[in-house]
Amino acid sequence: NLAFINNKLDKIFILTALILVSVTFEGNQKLFQTSIKNLSNEIKGIVDRNGFVESKNPEDQFWLTHHLVLIREFLIFSQNTVPEFLDQNIQKIGDNYKSLLLSNNHLPLFNGAKNRDTLEFNKFLKAKNYKFEKKNKSHAYLISKIKKFEIALDANNPPTDLNSQNYQAGCLSFEFIYNGKKVISNCGSAHNFKGDLPYLSQTTAAHSTLTINDTSSCLFQKNKLIRSFYGNSLLQKLKVYKKDLNTDKDTISIISGHNGYQKKYNTLHERKIVIQENEGKLTGDELLIVAKKDLAFLNFSLRFHITPESKLIQTQGGDILLSVDNQGWRFRCSHPVKIEDSLYFAHYDKILESKCVLVEGVLKDKVNNINWTLEKAN
Repeated sequence: NLAFINNKLDKIFILTALILVSVTFEGNQKLFQTSIKNLSNEIKGIVDRNGFVESKNPEDQFWLTHHLVLIREFLIFSQNTVPEFLDQNIQKIGDNYKSLLLSNNHLPLFNGAKNRDTLEFNKFLKAKNYKFEKKNKSHAYLISKIKKFEIALDANNPPTDLNSQNYQAGCLSFEFIYNGKKVISNCGSAHNFKGDLPYLSQTTAAHSTLTINDTSSCLFQKNKLIRSFYGNSLLQKLKVYKKDLNTDKDTISIISGHNGYQKKYNTLHERKIVIQENEGKLTGDELLIVAKKDLAFLNFSLRFHITPESKLIQTQGGDILLSVDNQGWRFRCSHPVKIEDSLYFAHYDKILESKCVLVEGVLKDKVNNINWTLEKAN
């Protein structure tokens, strides 16, 4: 009974199974018609008009594409007519899925996504002649690639409470891939684990971005009783007020800003990242604008997470050396830098220890700039 299922994606999974049953066994025409009608209605509640999932979760986009394609293949194999709404939605939803897909056939670890290799599914799509196009302007992820350099940045506003079950406060966080290997990562989601781990993975500190006074850019409901009934509701949300992406032959430039720290600390955070392919480096500028002088003395923490397989070493001069699958990178910053322990939640069956680069300091002025570079060392 779909009425007892709260998770919208679970309803799609159930309807997929019901449609498979209805086309496999004779005498289930009524079940077939009802399931198709319910599918049409449920799709409307899970994606926006552009075909992007309301949860902002890249893995939800994958699973929705996956199951709608399966349903279409069930209908073709059983010699049933494919409804027009199904073809239209598969195209829109699939276009958005492709736009989120990184060159290593993985999805970025944003807003509830786990580490998922989509290679086999992509082979299936190609074999069945599904052709999707990248639609980078139909969602708020800023993703670009030039040669071996690839970056994905989260510039999304939070979803509604009804779609925020696995949302993470990682606005302006980014993931950086070089030659198919992830150099800078997020920690992933612990939504399938128990205890405080899901909450920890939702915090801004679990992402490669900036926090003020160890506070997340969105505030989550902490009360366990309320969370057990209403899920992952947000007590305070942010708004992205700026986002832009420009790519040319040798350069990627991304800029975005949010007001998640405005209500509590009267502070705006803007991030600009420029990739210069011909120089083999990323340069970052974190702009923090403090509106009131009496609130200008605030602490900030800027983190750059890596995967558990990567290694970090600090030089005597204070720089951080990153080793990623025989790649060498050097991290420099205008503020003091150190290495911090972290956790990696991206696997479904285990939690791994990892590391991150940590930049800490105090905001002393109305306008504060934190400059950093990540440069290829070999």
